[in-house]
Amino acid sequence: MGNKTRKEPPKPPESLSEDAKAAWREVIAAYGPCPERIAGPLLEEYAQQVAIARRARARVDEEGLIVGNAKGEPVPHPALAVERRALEAMSRLAGRMEAPPRRRDGYMVEATRKALAAAPDVRDQERFKGAVAATMTLAWIIDEAQRAGGEALRRAAYGPIPSYLKAVRELGLTPVVQAVDAVQAADEAPVTDLGKWMAKRAGG
Repeated sequence: MGNKTRKEPPKPPESLSEDAKAAWREVIAAYGPCPERIAGPLLEEYAQQVAIARRARARVDEEGLIVGNAKGEPVPHPALAVERRALEAMSRLAGRMEAPPRRRDGYMVEATRKALAAAPDVRDQERFKGAVAATMTLAWIIDEAQRAGGEALRRAAYGPIPSYLKAVRELGLTPVVQAVDAVQAADEAPVTDLGKWMAKRAGG
């Protein structure tokens, strides 16, 4: 019998910028089997928002949190608002994309499920359904980044991780996030701020 031809993953639209194309490929690679389920306008918009958030964060990292306005007065960097809007859009879009194929849940998904189980007033209310779905999708994306390794986790720090932290705060959920690296797990203490944890892991 002949070898099965491996199906090529869906390619990003040519209309996307290079950094948005990179974000598209990251999500497709993390999705698992049948990534064509999410290859479409929603993923295209999601990738654009990831790129916007990353560009905004890069500007803030380069120029500082506080800058001078036209009058020379210190103000928060305008890119912070751009980043916040992009993260909010990513959270909204994540809840509308088709869920990935089911496999054993990772730590973030399990922790989020437990937090939701302990908060039926959030879990069972219709008005929270979209936010809960988006939060679960983000938890899955973070788990996939954890499985992929350090570089994927560092990329996740500029998109899914801040979106997840914002979502759980808004829902009133506080799952404790732990580092589960196979080599360092025994040495690392539980953390509750993934952004700080990622900065530490990246040597920041």
